Amino acid sequence: MSAVKDGVTQVFDTPMRYVGGGLHRAVIQPAASPTGRVGMDVTWNVTATDPRSNTSNGAPQTFRICGAETYGTALANSSGQPGVVTPVGDPALGANNFAVAVSGLPPNRVGLLFYGTVKVLPGTPFGNGLRFVGGNMLRVRAAQVNAAGVATIPLDFTQYPLSIVSPGQTLYFQFQFQDPDANSMNLTNGIEIVFCD
Repeated sequence: MSAVKDGVTQVFDTPMRYVGGGLHRAVIQPAASPTGRVGMDVTWNVTATDPRSNTSNGAPQTFRICGAETYGTALANSSGQPGVVTPVGDPALGANNFAVAVSGLPPNRVGLLFYGTVKVLPGTPFGNGLRFVGGNMLRVRAAQVNAAGVATIPLDFTQYPLSIVSPGQTLYFQFQFQDPDANSMNLTNGIEIVFCD
């Protein structure tokens, strides 16, 4: 088997365990690459060997690991801490119950969640922060940050611009917020999302 993400390839084998009834089972669990496991393309096939050492190889199959992982480190804002965006739930398009939570922001401000098609590391200076998202970018929705500097943003996969997302597609999300005490804008870290069915 092989797993590839962001130009890093790992090759590994996973033995299958007999579970009865002529069936064998194995869990394909590649190690995380330096940039995580979400978005990793895994190619696998089954090699079977009988007691007489006859071997047969199945056709290779490939899948992409879906889910959501954070990346990048945001710069501190006027609250004295960096803004942090984290995933809440699984990004399954059919379930349509995924959200992102933001914290560590100046209180009572408006911000904007957006996504792009390219991961930008180590980040591009923008206002008083770093932009970790590039390529084709679209605004998702505005959100009001509460008095504790926190907001939760549900994502509706039936509404534009998320309604154009396909299973297996990778997008990069970030939250931009007003930081008037610093007379500028700032941004959180990023989230890499590979959407599931």
